Amino acid sequence: MQITMGGKTYDVRWIDRLDFALKHLSRLNIKPHWITFDTESSGLHLIKDRAFLGAVAWHTDTERVVYVFPAAGPDKQAPSSHWAHLISMSKLVHAVYAHNTVYDMHMYENEVGEGAARSIKNWADLMGLLRVSFDAVSPRDGGDKLALKIVARKYIDPDADQYELEVKSWLKEKEKANRKILRAFLKPTGWGIQMFDAALKEGIDTLPPDVREIYEDWREAYPVPNYREVPMEIMIPYVATDVILTDLGVEMSVPVVSMRNQWGVMDREWRNLPWTFKMTRRGFRIDREYLKYCDPRLAAYIKKLQAKMHELAGRVFTVGQDEVIKDIYEERTGKRPPNTDKKFLKKMSDEGDELAGIIKKLR
Repeated sequence: MQITMGGKTYDVRWIDRLDFALKHLSRLNIKPHWITFDTESSGLHLIKDRAFLGAVAWHTDTERVVYVFPAAGPDKQAPSSHWAHLISMSKLVHAVYAHNTVYDMHMYENEVGEGAARSIKNWADLMGLLRVSFDAVSPRDGGDKLALKIVARKYIDPDADQYELEVKSWLKEKEKANRKILRAFLKPTGWGIQMFDAALKEGIDTLPPDVREIYEDWREAYPVPNYREVPMEIMIPYVATDVILTDLGVEMSVPVVSMRNQWGVMDREWRNLPWTFKMTRRGFRIDREYLKYCDPRLAAYIKKLQAKMHELAGRVFTVGQDEVIKDIYEERTGKRPPNTDKKFLKKMSDEGDELAGIIKKLR
């Protein structure tokens, strides 16, 4: 298949083993300056979660190509003997870019084994390039955010998130189907789904024992759908798009970094990536007994804030009920706010509104 982003067309190829991409790269007479790499994983835990898909991309004057590959090869070989080819690929180019590279280093280490991520000596990060390419203005003050799709929609292609939207649509429909089953399970108890949702916002402990048991059994049998469940024909273009946008983002940023004479800064940041990886993988010690001591006190503090919030508003609601909060402030000010975001709550709090400060704190 082919994917066009920002007017550039990439050939997207599914391969069983990463060595196919290595052979292609090795045969090129003129190598690309960099390749881009991305993983799709089962979750965000740096140690416990695993990648189930990977992708690499590059471009030269004559081709733009993406390879998407599974965690294991066709013979179910161990990922360590499959994904390790990225180390060989890294030796053929100047840099291996990802977006938020340290996370992908963790996922790579989880697949290949201890020491694998640091065996690649030329990791680089698109986020670093973006930091020095954009003006030093925080997003809060109108500056650019560094999220890949946000950057891509603004600077590369307004439809950069089209395949992500397809993935999210599938997940939404899957969860909707799961909730129909929950609704059927709840029916004998006399609980409707809206009544259940409202009660769950106050915490699972507030549910009646029979309803709670139904919910827990349902959630165990029908867990929240994740990317691993999405059909491959939807996932492949989604994964491919991320390495394409990373490639285009690097291509876009390199001239700006050169113009601003910032490669010295980038060199220091790239040399720091393995150490950041090592620190985040090791983590830091925590005082478990102190956390256990704090837990009930924090819960009590939250309940105290919620009680005060309900008292000030004259009704029971949760901080996630945006429309209800709009109703409250429409009654208080005579004007319905367009939203109840952090900026609005801060403004009201600065004007002496105690309720806004509590909502902001609870959020």
